[in-house]
Amino acid sequence: MTKRTWLTALATLTFILSMLCGYGLHAQETPPAAPSPTTSASPTASPTASPSPTTAEPVPVSPLPGSATEYNPPTPSPTAVPSPGASPLPLPGGLPTQTFPLAPPVTPIPAAKPLPTAGEFSDPSGRFRIAILEDYRVSSIGDAVLIENKTGALAYTALAQPATGGLLAPENLAEIAKTVFQRGEGFQAGSSQQIPGGAQLDWSGSLTIGGNTQPVNGVIIAKPTGTQVLLLLIAATESGANQVPNAAATLIDSFQAIQ
Repeated sequence: MTKRTWLTALATLTFILSMLCGYGLHAQETPPAAPSPTTSASPTASPTASPSPTTAEPVPVSPLPGSATEYNPPTPSPTAVPSPGASPLPLPGGLPTQTFPLAPPVTPIPAAKPLPTAGEFSDPSGRFRIAILEDYRVSSIGDAVLIENKTGALAYTALAQPATGGLLAPENLAEIAKTVFQRGEGFQAGSSQQIPGGAQLDWSGSLTIGGNTQPVNGVIIAKPTGTQVLLLLIAATESGANQVPNAAATLIDSFQAIQ
């Protein structure tokens, strides 16, 4: 609005100046009347001596660019679209805004695919039951059961331990597992974590057969029940290590106390 008012005033002033210029030109073209020597000058100017405003030829004035007669509304500037690959982050203290790249999305780790099963083993003493993986053979060792595949690359054993008061919290289940299996060859306990219904402990060790020693590793699942703690140990040699997560995903839900 301020710019438009300023342009309108400028056009009006130009028109007035053109009128004054026209008046001056006409005054130069018409000679003034000679005064009468016998009469005193009249205070009223002679009509013939006064320039007629109707006879003045105004100088044509071209409208100024951007004046009120040619006003064009300003074109709005396009709205800036932020780049999708960066996130502007204002800094404190009035510092200029900087742009930081977005972190790449995190790809979730896929869940282990369960292995096929072929039946279920029930403890003769009525303490627990557990699924039997397909093409695995079953044998008993004392009060525990050993289930292994034909190549011996992956095996698991299940047993039950009496529960004692104050040792059924998840942080104590890993200690129970260490106590039971620490007599194994080269047994080393790894990290432990709480899982639904119990705790899981990583472990590693070694296996010597015919004078040849090879590394083994796996996981231990500890699940407390009312009067006992169920322990499941999964072991694998180097050739079967990639099947440990799949075996654990298959067996953890099937490993239950017999009511």
